[in-house]
Amino acid sequence: MQPDPSKIRALLKKTAHHDKDERFMATSDLATELEKVEGQLDSSLQTPIRDAILKQLDDPSNDVQSIACKCLCSIVQKFVCEQVEEIVDKLGSLLVNGKMELRDIYSIALKNIISSVPEDFGQQISKKLVRRLLQGLKKTKTKRDTDEEQKEEERNHFNRLIACLDIMKDLTARFGFIMQEDHQSILETIQPMLSDVKVEIRKKVAISLGSLVGNINDELFNELMKQVIDVIKNVDFHDVKLFTFIQAVGIFARNAGQRVSVYLKDIVPLLIQICTDQKVTQDNTEAAIDLRENCLQTFDVMIIQCPKQMLEHTEDLMKVGLSLMAYDPNYDYGSTDDGDTDMADAGGDDDGFGDDGDEWADDDGGWDNDEKADGAGDVVLEAVADDDTSWKVRRAAVKMLTSFIQTHKSTVQQYHLKICESLLGRFKEHDTTVRLDIFTAFQELLLASIIAEQGTSSFSTQENNPFDMPPLVRQVSSFQLMSQKLPEMMQQICTQFKSKTADSKVKNGLLGILRDLVLVRQAERSVRCDVLPEDGIKAYFDQLIPEIIVCTQQNTDVQLKSRALYVLYLILQRHRNEDCLTVLPAITPAIIQSVDANYPRVKTRAMLVISRMTEIVRPDYKDYDNASHDKIIKELFDISFKQLSLKDIEGEVKKAALKAATSCLARFGDKLLAAEINKTLNVLNDRLANEITRETSLECFGILAGSPLQTDISPVVNKVVEESASFLRKASSSLRTTAAETLTLIISKSTAVSKINDKLLMSLIEQCQEYIDDSDLHLCSLILTLITEICNQCPVIDKKSVLLKEMTTKTFPKCYKFLQSPLLQGTALDALKRLFSSFYSVTQGKILSFEQFKNELIKSAVPKLSRSSYSAIAQCLSILILSADDKKSIVEIIKLVDAHSSNDAHAQVALLAIGELGKAGQDLSTADGNLENKIFNAFTCESESVKWAASFALGNIAIGNMDKYVPSLIDMINKHADRQYLLLNSLKEIITHYSSTQALAKLLLPFSETITPLLMTNASSNDEGVRAMIAECLGKFAVIDNKIFMEIEKLLSNKDVNTRATMATAIKYSLNKSNKYQLPQNVVAAFLKTLSDGDLLVKRQSFLSINTILRVNSRLIIADLETILPILYQGTVTNQELIREVDLGPFKHRVDDGLPLRKAAFTCLDSLLDSTPHKIDLFEFVKFLRNGLIDESPDIQMLTYQIFYKVGTFHGAAIVGVLDTLPTDLMKGIKTKMNEAKGNKDAERAKDILRAACKALYTLRNVPNVNKARKFVTFYSRVEKTKILIPMLTELKNQAKPGGQ
Repeated sequence: MQPDPSKIRALLKKTAHHDKDERFMATSDLATELEKVEGQLDSSLQTPIRDAILKQLDDPSNDVQSIACKCLCSIVQKFVCEQVEEIVDKLGSLLVNGKMELRDIYSIALKNIISSVPEDFGQQISKKLVRRLLQGLKKTKTKRDTDEEQKEEERNHFNRLIACLDIMKDLTARFGFIMQEDHQSILETIQPMLSDVKVEIRKKVAISLGSLVGNINDELFNELMKQVIDVIKNVDFHDVKLFTFIQAVGIFARNAGQRVSVYLKDIVPLLIQICTDQKVTQDNTEAAIDLRENCLQTFDVMIIQCPKQMLEHTEDLMKVGLSLMAYDPNYDYGSTDDGDTDMADAGGDDDGFGDDGDEWADDDGGWDNDEKADGAGDVVLEAVADDDTSWKVRRAAVKMLTSFIQTHKSTVQQYHLKICESLLGRFKEHDTTVRLDIFTAFQELLLASIIAEQGTSSFSTQENNPFDMPPLVRQVSSFQLMSQKLPEMMQQICTQFKSKTADSKVKNGLLGILRDLVLVRQAERSVRCDVLPEDGIKAYFDQLIPEIIVCTQQNTDVQLKSRALYVLYLILQRHRNEDCLTVLPAITPAIIQSVDANYPRVKTRAMLVISRMTEIVRPDYKDYDNASHDKIIKELFDISFKQLSLKDIEGEVKKAALKAATSCLARFGDKLLAAEINKTLNVLNDRLANEITRETSLECFGILAGSPLQTDISPVVNKVVEESASFLRKASSSLRTTAAETLTLIISKSTAVSKINDKLLMSLIEQCQEYIDDSDLHLCSLILTLITEICNQCPVIDKKSVLLKEMTTKTFPKCYKFLQSPLLQGTALDALKRLFSSFYSVTQGKILSFEQFKNELIKSAVPKLSRSSYSAIAQCLSILILSADDKKSIVEIIKLVDAHSSNDAHAQVALLAIGELGKAGQDLSTADGNLENKIFNAFTCESESVKWAASFALGNIAIGNMDKYVPSLIDMINKHADRQYLLLNSLKEIITHYSSTQALAKLLLPFSETITPLLMTNASSNDEGVRAMIAECLGKFAVIDNKIFMEIEKLLSNKDVNTRATMATAIKYSLNKSNKYQLPQNVVAAFLKTLSDGDLLVKRQSFLSINTILRVNSRLIIADLETILPILYQGTVTNQELIREVDLGPFKHRVDDGLPLRKAAFTCLDSLLDSTPHKIDLFEFVKFLRNGLIDESPDIQMLTYQIFYKVGTFHGAAIVGVLDTLPTDLMKGIKTKMNEAKGNKDAERAKDILRAACKALYTLRNVPNVNKARKFVTFYSRVEKTKILIPMLTELKNQAKPGGQ
């Protein structure tokens, strides 16, 4: 769409108006008009617009200049490249030679153009602009006649250098990769300026070089690094230039971490030497402090960007970090016993990365890992002396340690003990900002302690290591070490709570530690983990609980009160009931006070605690200590109920009050609160009419109905049932679900069921039929369960069987139709089976005879249903037969097998039902002595589905009579080679059943001598389906007969490709719950060799088996990961030699023979990340995972983005250093999908992949320290502006929930 030329010319005329407001509005309207243009602007309008806007950059009005800069962003996207070149050249000339007072305007305009210009223009505009910038940087100062003029010239020269360096940084950051011809001239010009006398110039030069180091060639980079390292080596530590050169190393590491990693062996010892040099350590001047801070911040960046390489220097880093964390020369901590301090001497404010590096230090400190303060409770940092800046060193040291813990969670075990002791010792820190950083570091250490595993440390053992654990604890896990330090932790936490300097921020930090400590120690643990004492932190309740209570009583700090209540709830929830009983009297007044407070969030949290307190007092609904707790419970109920009568309170408070009052009644409504039941029921009944509280009210009625105390809800039961039935029709999914669950509890558990009006129940049954379909399977399963419970209660509530008859006319026809759904499975199918079984058991065939029931089920088996539908019908039929317990019914079903030629659908159902009966343990030989042959005859049917059903039946009937049917089946396999696949499937059904437990396995073991040779003989079959079946049978039968593992080991090296592939596949099926997912180690060793097999088929099957092992029991191969990983990684690379073209006449088709192997490799990467993240180098992992971003397979691309999402979610802090390597591949992959999304073919699939990409990118953008990955952050900002991706990202932001407690 092109704008109206006359309108544009009129606006251009107004841009020269004498009134500045007219000029401003005309320029603003012009920018708006240009935004509407799609594609390029008419060439006849480009030149006059360009000249007008450039002229306005010199406008006397600042507002006009500002809007002109904004307009430039629109211009460069709508103009041809030549026009943009002219604009850039003119601005560059003005930047260098123009007026100093307007230079900021020119600079802003250039920055806007660089950030918004199309990438295709990059090469042309960068050539023009670099020439101008280098001219400005080389321009020398002019000598002036007077001192005043000379000072003005000095200011102008300084201003010009700063502006040129600033633009150079932006230009090289955006287009550095296409400016190879200019790299050398840029370096030759600005590199010497690193030694400039002015600190501002040196800082800008370092940043400009940082934006370039990722793109220059190795030769230039090596020269640059050599110069920087030489200066650091040779310059005296008093020299101000040293600070800049150290800072430059940090900036280089941030922008090109992997390139700098080569030089770490030179850089790290140099910086360590500077930090530990006696001259520096004894010098407490601000310059020495800033130098040490600078070194520590450089270490911090290098730990994040080069975590693997920095491991070699861990011991030295720990010494420096732990030592400087305690550097506080102006303060005496020995003055008090409890860590209280006089803040008169404490140190200053944070100003970023020293005095010379705040440009790239973006950490703000403080605790912001979960809730952001909303203003309440924020405190101003304590007044501090101006001359003490030592806190900057301590804070930098703590941040370095935090980064180390975050990036090496699984390998930090060796240092856990020392770091823990040192951090605990620094809880007394007098500077609040540093103190909160120490708390954050300690929280990270707590979380790392549950990730690190015994024996996983990758650090090399070093003699005389002061951080090495004592011999007696060397084999103790990190988690155990942290547990051993529990007394010291709790002592420090309690001491700091009591200290005079414990303001709201400090207490918030302490509560955060306490929260993580409780969650980490008291979390549910794997059965393989060490058993922890169940008492948790009970021993410290006497000291701790009073301090938490004090926090809840802070009058003004809502955040602190809320967090304290949440931590209190966690403590009560994660400890045994008997351990918590003793603290209830102490916390009750505080809880009552909190419920009565004016803050909604505090009220809600307090009533959450009340619900938990009722569970503690009477967990089993039996006798309790009435004398001690009756008063408490009565007070808690009264204060909760009081909230229900208040007006103008938030919905969340109303819901919490309903739940708290109901919790009290559900456990104490028999005696203590018996008089309160009716008034509570009335309130709950009233709340059903409120849209905000109706769902919570339903939940409360369900709790009361399900209480073992048999709370009488009969006064309101009819109203509740009526309202619940109406809620089933509402649009809210959660409301419908709650209504169904509440109705089920009332019918099944409550004594009030007999009081429900018959007409209501009739209406309910009639209404329920509407929900028996596959539109909402979860709701459908709940409705079927509800009807089942009504059926079970019919002997009590339906003496005349009116409700049961209503079911046969209203409910069952819908059930029969539902059986035909291809989606029917899982809980919905189980609920339907229970309904049929219960109905027949209750009625004993008096309302609906077995014959009628059977005929209706068979009738529902119409032709062309899905296999799952026939299976569902058969399962219901088998349940009915088992309920009837009549052999005649089995005979009737067998007759349908003989009639398979006339009706395939009925035959299929009959065969599947026979199989289900056999699986249930029925000996069907008594019903028909020739049953196996009748089933085998069904193999001749033309329908593949009938054949498969016959195969299923033939296998499962053997479960009921092994001696008869197993030899018969083996004989059939030997005689009928043409039916081998189906017969092997029958054998698989038998083996699967008997391999499920050790007891069952013994029953099939006697048949091993005939089954094993049969399987081995067919392992080399040319039929892929037969081989797959053989592999599954072999693997599962090896669980029964361990001798088979010896055969598998031998055949894994067989010359026949098919045999090797079969054996490799069998490995994954041999992992079974009954053998605890174990394999003989020699078999595993032989199997791992197949990963390097030359045949693609064998290799793929090996990859798939590796994937299963990783998912089921990764410990089998964890010791061999070093050899497995390179093979898996190489499998992600597209092998062009395996891609061939097939000529199909009118067109050619590309066939990628390596695609199945790559899919298997990426699947393994996903499993690796889930099962053994502590054993993989995430940088190397991401390096090969990137291949999936540009893979041609949509399946691989989707999986890759899903893996990146997991990486960002669970390992974000550890992969910041590698994020800058992603943008190029991400851009290529996303652009391809954007083009596909605009077309007709596979557009939806492409949009799905783009959604997955946005989810992964959004997650990665929000990982800790992500701002240190500048290329990635810049790339993400461009993604945010991409039209097709904006709604996807907006949806993700809307779904994102704020961090919880």
